[in-house]
Amino acid sequence: MTRWLWLAWVAVVAALTGKILVWHVEYFKSPGPQFYKIALGFVPVLALSVFLYAWLRRKAVWRFEPLAFATLASAASLFYEPRAFLVSLALFFAAYALGAWAGDALRLNLSGPLNRILIRCGFGFGLLIPLCFVLGEFRLLYPGVILTILLILAALGMRGALRDLLALHEIWKSAGEVRHPIAGVAVAFGFVAMICTLMTALSPPINFDTLQMHLPSVEHYVETRSIAPFPEIEYSYYPQGGETLWTAAYALAGGPGTQVESAMFFVLFLLVVFRLARECASGRAAALAGTIWAATLPFLHWTGSVMKNDMIMTFFQGLALLAFLKWLRERGFSWILAGAFFLAQSFGVKYVALFGAIPLAIFFAFAVWKQPRRWNATLAVIAVFLCFGTFWTVRTYVLTGNPVYPEVADRVVNGAIGAHHYSAAFKLLRYVTLPWKIIFDGGRVFESPLPNPSGIILFAFFPLLFFASPKWRNPGILTCVAFVLIYCGYWAAMLGTLRYAIVPFAIAAMLLAQGAARFYDSASSRPIRLSIVAVEVYCLLIAALGTMIIEVNGPQFNYFAGRLDRPGYLRAALRTYASLEDLKRVVRPGESILGIDNCSRAYAPEPLRYQCLLCAPDGCDAKAVDDGLKKFDPRYLIVPEQNAPPEAVIELHRRPWTRIHHDPFFSVYHAD
Repeated sequence: MTRWLWLAWVAVVAALTGKILVWHVEYFKSPGPQFYKIALGFVPVLALSVFLYAWLRRKAVWRFEPLAFATLASAASLFYEPRAFLVSLALFFAAYALGAWAGDALRLNLSGPLNRILIRCGFGFGLLIPLCFVLGEFRLLYPGVILTILLILAALGMRGALRDLLALHEIWKSAGEVRHPIAGVAVAFGFVAMICTLMTALSPPINFDTLQMHLPSVEHYVETRSIAPFPEIEYSYYPQGGETLWTAAYALAGGPGTQVESAMFFVLFLLVVFRLARECASGRAAALAGTIWAATLPFLHWTGSVMKNDMIMTFFQGLALLAFLKWLRERGFSWILAGAFFLAQSFGVKYVALFGAIPLAIFFAFAVWKQPRRWNATLAVIAVFLCFGTFWTVRTYVLTGNPVYPEVADRVVNGAIGAHHYSAAFKLLRYVTLPWKIIFDGGRVFESPLPNPSGIILFAFFPLLFFASPKWRNPGILTCVAFVLIYCGYWAAMLGTLRYAIVPFAIAAMLLAQGAARFYDSASSRPIRLSIVAVEVYCLLIAALGTMIIEVNGPQFNYFAGRLDRPGYLRAALRTYASLEDLKRVVRPGESILGIDNCSRAYAPEPLRYQCLLCAPDGCDAKAVDDGLKKFDPRYLIVPEQNAPPEAVIELHRRPWTRIHHDPFFSVYHAD
């Protein structure tokens, strides 16, 4: 790309995305005019600060950046949630120790501290899942049992893990290339992103899925000392690999333990992205920038900062891809067995691992074909996958007769077939329009108010992808590109939800950063170089604003300042909380509650006896509400104050109800 073409493209990007920046700034009017005034001053100050930091860090500051990241994260976690931090640290050391044994058993060549940390933690966490599952089958998931196992393993793994972490720091201090301006800008925004993650992970959860499914399930597992499914939450019949790891953290540190553990998996996944970039011939500066670009994609950052199992799944799937790249370089079949294990564990977390499993299965089949004893290799890979990736499905089949319960098998098969029966024109139109929807109309592909949940950095730097092309003869790059194309080809045809395409978006970010760094280095003109850095600042600024919109709220500042306690924060930040908190004073054991448009089950008096009906944005379904009232015959009824479903209002007149709670968002009625 010539400099004039690049400058023309910059003008196009500015014209198409200028209104996006305006939207993000204008959004801060919604929480109050004071926030809008802060945003008006914050945006230029942040942009100028980033430019200044990227220039100042080049002499000496860059050497201490990893230490600064680790110190800030550790200090904040120890101050606000010390037990959660220590439990997550123990889990990390324990996984490292358990994974070291597995890696040695497979005789893997784990050269380099980052390789050892990632592969050993992947094996370790992957083995902790079936270990806790077996303990649960005998109802032995006592906090004391979990603590004993973790302490023994952590004691064995602590020394090696700390040695590798210190080695990483020494490698960083000698890697002068990370002084690159593109890396400097990324690091500056990385600090902003980390602060947002800490604010989300260290404050009480308000995410819908966490409160509706994940946290109540984990609480039940701890209470029953088992990972057995239960009919009150049908989600518990799905694979529970993520919930199993959360159960260990919850048993020792409560809800905060699960949140800090989730953030830890976010960090581990980003390290996998960095390692993938290095396998794809990226320099350290480009790999660092690409990793942070991926981390700051708003949808990806939110998914990694809250208690969601998507990041655990993508951690294992990223490791499976990394294992194949290791095989490409070393040709050691043990790497394919390791990849099969990681792929199996991704299925043990979430069935949407299927999207990544398709290209990975092709890669592993190629590796098996290259083995001198193909049939033996095939049987070994299949055995590893079946052993570690199907026991959740077998359990569900034994209990229900349906391996994919609560899904209906016929609907799963027919739905998949039906998706492929669309006309060729429809499919082509979907593939052509989906990128535009993701970039400029993303409200349909991610559950947030953001019109651009994937940010604009992938769009802005897309032309520079071809500057990475001279290295595309590298087998790693070719493999990653093939992975993205196959993954996205199937994902776009079936779902299109951004959370289910984290790995390919992260790979795209790392490849684009490689192209941007190479274009910057090849440009002899200072204005061109400045324009590249300016576009990066502009894109990451929009991403930072988007992340703040969906993760940061006003009450968090009062909570961390000590002006609000946990209930006070939840009353201020979560509109569903006050009604549930008031119910705890009056509900007796065994009494049922039906919440309409209030699904924060984790904060209900008896979460497993709490039922909720979620209304669509355009209103509640009349039949669903009527059926719910008849089916559950609730003793207590929660009705939204705005757009209350008429069936609920009619029911209030049909039976003698007494309103026992009222707030601006919900009223609670008691059946007399």
